[in-house]
Amino acid sequence: NSVDGINWTKVLPASPFKSRGEHLIRVSKDPDTGQEKLWLFGGENRTARTWNKLYDVWSSTNGINWTQETNSFGNALEAVDAAILQRSNASDPELWLLVKDLNDRDEHILLSSQTGNSWQRTASTKNGSLPGNMIWETAQQIFSSSAITGQDEKLWLMNDSMWSSSDGRNWSMESTQKFSRGDVLTVNENNTKTFWLFNEFKRQLTYKSI
Repeated sequence: NSVDGINWTKVLPASPFKSRGEHLIRVSKDPDTGQEKLWLFGGENRTARTWNKLYDVWSSTNGINWTQETNSFGNALEAVDAAILQRSNASDPELWLLVKDLNDRDEHILLSSQTGNSWQRTASTKNGSLPGNMIWETAQQIFSSSAITGQDEKLWLMNDSMWSSSDGRNWSMESTQKFSRGDVLTVNENNTKTFWLFNEFKRQLTYKSI
């Protein structure tokens, strides 16, 4: 860990989970105690010749002691992006995973969980409950901004357009602008929530204020 991004300290000599790449890390915060928790989702483990998909979920409050929440959020489902939504009236966060079906590359699925060990299919591109065009060239990302406000927030889905939802099932189009893949950062600028998109391909910086 690091408090300044310059000086780093190794807190765990060896992890209890397999080494991996392409995994997802997110942070949740207990609204009552302020305790933060790290969440690790999926990824790939490399052997001598192949990359093996991982479907496990781990959590930790200190980066040292880790708990395996599940060994599989779904076989043959590759984690694309993850979001954590904190409701003001709930002690536990909502965990959301955007995954793609490795047996059907045209299908993307939105999974949800309250605990990290039991996952439900909330929406899917196949039945039309997950909107937008999920082709490789476009962004395929889901995020929330509840961490910066402490209030109930929506889920945001970004692909060929920008969408929002309060339950993961019913979606509203917020923008028809087409986005390429990149990293999304949500910040609070002068009490205004702002989404910053760092474009992966065109090296452009765009933003959307809410």
